[in-house]
Amino acid sequence: MLEQFKKEYLYGSLAAFLSAVGFGSLPIFAVNAYDAGVNVISLLTFRFVISAIILGILNFKKFDIKEIVDYNFSGLILIGITYAIFNFSYFTAFNLIPTSLAALIFYTYPILVALLAWLLGQEVIGLRKGVAVFIAFTGIYLVYSDFQIVASGIGLMMAVMASLFYAFYILGGNYLLADTQFLHIIFVTCFISAILFAGTGLVRGELGYMHGPNAFIYLSLITIISLISLILFLYGVKYTTPTVASVVSMAEPVVTVLLSFILLAESFSIIQYGGALMILLASLYIVLAGQIK
Repeated sequence: MLEQFKKEYLYGSLAAFLSAVGFGSLPIFAVNAYDAGVNVISLLTFRFVISAIILGILNFKKFDIKEIVDYNFSGLILIGITYAIFNFSYFTAFNLIPTSLAALIFYTYPILVALLAWLLGQEVIGLRKGVAVFIAFTGIYLVYSDFQIVASGIGLMMAVMASLFYAFYILGGNYLLADTQFLHIIFVTCFISAILFAGTGLVRGELGYMHGPNAFIYLSLITIISLISLILFLYGVKYTTPTVASVVSMAEPVVTVLLSFILLAESFSIIQYGGALMILLASLYIVLAGQIK
């Protein structure tokens, strides 16, 4: 029994790590898709339409439409819109500023979750958490201030918005999980995102997929990897603990930054490495402080 538990725990930890690698690689594929001619709306429409269809087919018999309608229907709609805004901001940022910078700004979301929870009276921020918040934002300043190029102001704003709306999504999803199945939240967020992005693309005439085989390959990889990574993360949570899965997920920005160095020829100075380390350590502390009592 103990050996079985150890094996499942090991597999769960590995699944959580592979999930982090998968999610961390998405920005790299997105940048390559942009280079192949795909715009942000087309990318997100493809991803969420296909994801919603796959999730619907795989889990059709498990859906309880009555539960979706009766319990927090308006909340599910709102969380779906929030998730769509997060994704639009996140993937737009990669199109406007260096991938490594966008990723590090976005992965301050544990800090924002703590701040929002404090503002809503759900959590107390003591001296240590306050110091962690200060360290994280100091790290962002160090990373940005030493860039050799002037980053787009809109791109920076989009990265901050992505972090903020993902924090909203986490808090809202945590509230909805009290009486809504996780599967319903995932499906509804994908379904609403698909409708919003497809509708926006059709109205503005921005949907286009005639960019050659490379663009289609990148779009398919983004869609498949995001779905597999989500499944792996849920497997990791099931066979380890939410704390372990969350801590391992902090490998995502590290993967993104490393791949941006290797594949996109980005680079950091010594000061920026220090700033990046400050961001990651501060966010890691907030994750641990929030889940280990």
